[in-house]
Amino acid sequence: MNKRIQFDRKTKDYAMYLDGRYVGSRATHAGAQAELDRLAFDELTHPIDDGRREFLEKLYSLSRRAA
Repeated sequence: MNKRIQFDRKTKDYAMYLDGRYVGSRATHAGAQAELDRLAFDELTHPIDDGRREFLEKLYSLSRRAA
């Protein structure tokens, strides 16, 4: 599982990516790291089906565009 944190100079937040998917932003790098760890653990222990994954990816992309 690939986790990536990228600082966004425009918003001054840390964008979080899990397996290349945008999954949210946090105000601090430590907060982003903790949330990514939680999301990765949740995904590994409670996998979701493809339909729900597609819905969540659309939701995350809408959230990203609104930021």
